Amino acid sequence: MGPRGEIAITAPLDGVIQGISAAPGQTVAASAALLQIAQVSTLWMRVPVFAGDVNQIDAAQPAAVSRLGDAEAPAMAKRVTAPLRADPTAASVDLYYELSGTGLTFRPGERVMAELPLKGTQEGLVVPEASVLFDIHGDAWVYEDLGGNAYARRRVQIARHAGNRAVVTRGIAEGAKVVTAGAAELFGTEFGAGH
Repeated sequence: MGPRGEIAITAPLDGVIQGISAAPGQTVAASAALLQIAQVSTLWMRVPVFAGDVNQIDAAQPAAVSRLGDAEAPAMAKRVTAPLRADPTAASVDLYYELSGTGLTFRPGERVMAELPLKGTQEGLVVPEASVLFDIHGDAWVYEDLGGNAYARRRVQIARHAGNRAVVTRGIAEGAKVVTAGAAELFGTEFGAGH
């Protein structure tokens, strides 16, 4: 106890102060909240998944979590049991994953990208993510290299993304060469961007 009757209070956990409810020197009532501390060494992540895909996700395997637009190696998160929650209007079910020991890498409330492992494997046609371009309507396109500096724009349907690859369900044939470096420039040249 200090000379004026003040008491030093130690926080029960390490974390980030979210809000302070008392000022220095203020007299507070017993059991009144002094401050709010967010524990950030272990975070839970809520992942809404289409209800029809839930049974295909392997709960025993960790999810790869990364920041939006971040090229660094993803953090691994393990599946945890949490309150059952679903959104009938979106036909989605919420799954929860725990990120441990990430420190201040991720922040509470931050939107992140999660890659969930599936129970089985399947073959599919893939193209590099850098090859896929989107128009103003959200349609996906790739440029096929026809040889001799000739290129054809092909509309493709993307089923999902796997790492730095896009799984294509239709639009190009197996073995087709697609443009990776310079695809955006071809798109701009074709439609006169910047003119």
